[in-house]
Amino acid sequence: MNVLDELRSNGMVSALDESFARTLARLANDDRQEILAAAALVSKSVFEGHVCVDLDWWAEHVLMWFGSSTEAWKTTVRTSALVAQDGGPFVMDSHDRIYPRRFWDDQCVVADSLRRLGRSPCEPPSIETVTRLLPEPRYETALRNAVVRALERALCVVVGGPGTGKTSLVVRLIAALIEHDRATRDRSASVLLLAPTGKAALRLLESVHATKRELECDQATRDAIPEHATTVHRALGSIRSGRTFRHGADNPLTADIVVVDEASMLDLSLVRSLLDALRPSARLILLGDRHQLASVEPGSVLADLCDAAERGTFPHCLVELVRTHRYAGESDIAELAEGIRAGDVAAVLTVFDRNERVVLASPERARIIALARDAFSGLRNLDSAMLRLRPLEHFRVLCAHREGRFGSSGINAGIERALFGPMAAGQSYDGRPIVITTNDHELGLFNGDTGVIALERPDRALRAVFPGTGEIMRSFAPASLPAHETAFAMTVHKSQGSEFDEVAIVLPERVSAVLTRELLYTAVTRARAGVRVFASRHVLSETIRKQVRRSSGLVEALASDE
Repeated sequence: MNVLDELRSNGMVSALDESFARTLARLANDDRQEILAAAALVSKSVFEGHVCVDLDWWAEHVLMWFGSSTEAWKTTVRTSALVAQDGGPFVMDSHDRIYPRRFWDDQCVVADSLRRLGRSPCEPPSIETVTRLLPEPRYETALRNAVVRALERALCVVVGGPGTGKTSLVVRLIAALIEHDRATRDRSASVLLLAPTGKAALRLLESVHATKRELECDQATRDAIPEHATTVHRALGSIRSGRTFRHGADNPLTADIVVVDEASMLDLSLVRSLLDALRPSARLILLGDRHQLASVEPGSVLADLCDAAERGTFPHCLVELVRTHRYAGESDIAELAEGIRAGDVAAVLTVFDRNERVVLASPERARIIALARDAFSGLRNLDSAMLRLRPLEHFRVLCAHREGRFGSSGINAGIERALFGPMAAGQSYDGRPIVITTNDHELGLFNGDTGVIALERPDRALRAVFPGTGEIMRSFAPASLPAHETAFAMTVHKSQGSEFDEVAIVLPERVSAVLTRELLYTAVTRARAGVRVFASRHVLSETIRKQVRRSSGLVEALASDE
């Protein structure tokens, strides 16, 4: 029996996965069914964001088609040329997981570097300093003690759900470290603020500015807290499609403290590049929400770090925030998010059934477009580009898919026609919101950055305008922009790092592989005040029930003493 035909016909692998497997088997001169199946599953897994393939998990799904036992399958793969120790394309670890060699190398380096940081002793600020900068009642004694313990090592991981004050806490930690450095080394520590996307970096900076004003500290400490945040790629000096960087072990970053917000979006390879570029004496502070969608590229480093801490691997480095401060009054959105995170379908439906700020509606395309049309109808009447950006912060349509009737592309086209007529679609028209889809390091525009096309005075020329620092706007000729698309609606993945007053979440008519509780949780937690979900109860329930755990060996590697 041809195992690849069976895997294809059952929807387990794609034509691309099959082609990849046959090509490798031909190069290795080994076309045994066990080898073809393993190679196809590696291809599938990488495409889905996994770092490796767990053969034990897959055995019960595929062995029926080629009559092998689990142990025989693993032995065949382990002794094949594909996993040869002298440079085969795959590596098989002691837990019978198969990795593309590049991801195995990345995982080994990341594990070694994080172990070093998690075990490297550092002198923390005094409890008196921490108590002053983290005052009661917002910060309890147990949390302050956890912060001091975390700052005794060079790695600190701050996690929490929406509105728990992760960024505010980290700014206070930075202030405490700056004061401590001035007292012990007669200089202020240098700090680098980073995020995976330009939008997330901008939101990080906004939060830093707001928190600095509240700090009980001297002006010298305030001045030492950075006034600038940037993307990880830009800080590392990305060259040649973002896989090669100017900064690395031979040319490290100069910062004493490196802070990365929205760390759930960091993939394994990018984390390796960042860790390579740290000075040996630098501190690393990661913050994010472990329950959000992981990165588009393979890996889920933040979630793996949290799992490792729960299993006893340097748990002192983890600070978890659970109290939310984002929502006014009753926190229906927080309750909704918690129900989704816990996979509790009944609790989620109960929240929808009892509240007007959190609404479940049937997926009617015309209704979605009408809602967006009403939200954006006055966009062109606003005098300045800055004012035109504000409605985009108040409301956004978030789609699970990019393509299809209920995907962001189709919904965007419908909104454009409703607002500006049939000629608007895809054009650089006045009032068009856009999102950048590729990085352009020369222009300083990055995947996920959002702006608006507007007529600028005095020449009335169309310009693409993006928010900068404070009230400063950045303006570009539309023809000079990197790849971009209309952004009345955007995918949930693209919305990470953003917040809106209200969101309309659009799920497809049928259950699909994309729909997971992590996706829905991420979409819901983009909202501050209102959530409207367009989905059938069946699709919503199946989405909440499906949880994705990315396959990796990082948790075990972090616990290793090697």
